Amino acid sequence: MVECPNCNVDINDNVSFCPNCGFQLMGKKIICKECGAHINEGSVFCNKCGAEVPKELELTSYDEELKLKEIQRLVEVNNKRFVSAKKREPQLGLFTEDEILKYAPNSAQARRIRTKNANGIIEKIKVNEILQMILLCVLMGGAIIVITIITSIIY
Repeated sequence: MVECPNCNVDINDNVSFCPNCGFQLMGKKIICKECGAHINEGSVFCNKCGAEVPKELELTSYDEELKLKEIQRLVEVNNKRFVSAKKREPQLGLFTEDEILKYAPNSAQARRIRTKNANGIIEKIKVNEILQMILLCVLMGGAIIVITIITSIIY
């Protein structure tokens, strides 16, 4: 048993998502083809038997079905006007970066991908709304300081 870092509930250590809050734990888990142990995606060797984990993992038909259901959910969410940010996030670790940009364009994951792929600070600001807001606040704060100084000089 492990504790979910998001809601602090004790959960089984072989799950990818907390059953209480849905928090993604350590990425997607895969099953070792040699011994059946659960392995974190990205591992090179199985923790239990030491077998090498293939670099290219094929999606099972079950994974494909889950992925299609998640795509349908994301399309429905993106068509709604007022939806929480958490609901806009892809919930499965089955998507490539291109798929996240296509099916969940308004998600935080998509924003991170666009920012990561942007060249230079100007491009990063253009694709990231949070950076735009920070820049706006800095510029407004600077303008207020300049106006205050000018006003104090004039009067």
